[in-house]
Amino acid sequence: LYNKMFSAVPGSPQTTVLNIAMPVPSKNTGYGLYYMRERVGFSEMHNAYATYAYSLPIASTTNLNLGMSVGVLSQNFDMSKAVYISGNDPIIKSLMLTPPVTRADLRASAFINGEKWFGGVAISRLSKPRFDYIYYNYTSTYQMQAQASLLFGYNIDLGNDILLKPSIYVSAYNFDYYRVHLRFQPIYFLLYLLIMMLHNYFRVRVYLPQHFQN
Repeated sequence: LYNKMFSAVPGSPQTTVLNIAMPVPSKNTGYGLYYMRERVGFSEMHNAYATYAYSLPIASTTNLNLGMSVGVLSQNFDMSKAVYISGNDPIIKSLMLTPPVTRADLRASAFINGEKWFGGVAISRLSKPRFDYIYYNYTSTYQMQAQASLLFGYNIDLGNDILLKPSIYVSAYNFDYYRVHLRFQPIYFLLYLLIMMLHNYFRVRVYLPQHFQN
């Protein structure tokens, strides 16, 4: 997968993603490899992870899915693409002369789904990778934020192959601030009402396209 935004703008964001999934249903496990390269301006970040997942049946209609990813983050700067006032700025020097910095990273997640409900939690950048760029006595440093996400939803079967999945999604960054997102899929509910009107008043049998059934 490749994506480039604002292609007419120099240094516009570019993202390249490669994902390989290798499920092993007979053992309720799965393996994966993930690589992503992000280019923005004069910065380039490489993300590479190896993933292991295991599905544990805990009831007849309930499964607990666990996953963990171990990988590395590598960042470098191409200062020939940067616009700056003075090349003697110590921060510019530290970014220009320091080789790419690589840090270990760890991610973990759990997802549980029942017959009528689902929920999950995921934590990324558990190690809070810190990048240091040093030029003599001058240092340029920043630390990436750990991110935690929580999801819970419920399945509402309206019949006629229509399934609503209202859900709530909460994300936290370093547990300093939070963001809450509610998702109800109102378009599906309105479509359901329209179908019921057609069925009841005009006695018309309506079949939904496949993409409205999920």
